[in-house]
Amino acid sequence: MLDLSHLKEQFDEEGYVVVEDVLSPEVIAALETDYSKLLDKHVPRWLADGHIPDAFADLPLHERAGQIISHLNDEEFRWFDIAFPQAKKPMGQFPNLSQAVFDLLVNPNLLDCIEALIGGEILVNPIHHVRIKPPQAGLKSAKPSG
Repeated sequence: MLDLSHLKEQFDEEGYVVVEDVLSPEVIAALETDYSKLLDKHVPRWLADGHIPDAFADLPLHERAGQIISHLNDEEFRWFDIAFPQAKKPMGQFPNLSQAVFDLLVNPNLLDCIEALIGGEILVNPIHHVRIKPPQAGLKSAKPSG
């Protein structure tokens, strides 16, 4: 059981908290499997359309995803998201509503941490996103930040 008593105080003082071991290795493994399958589903089309030069199948997921994402534009990258596309966008791109993503959103340890910070009324805004954060310098649509 995680000791969450310090979270709110640390967040109020420092503006952020880092809580290690909130998600079990099994939860992380399920997400990695899920996103590997999602890559495998879309890579043939991206190869055929010339969006990516290689499937990078020999790389571990974090490196493979980074290599592939570095060649994709924002619209192609949306296949990894858990939010519906904007109203004016075609509905051909559906959010990733897999069991692994759902299990992450309702993970008791994660919800306990959130509750320690904001209280028990926890809602998911319909514009929520999964943030796979590749290095910005390698992104096709990278713009300087700051």
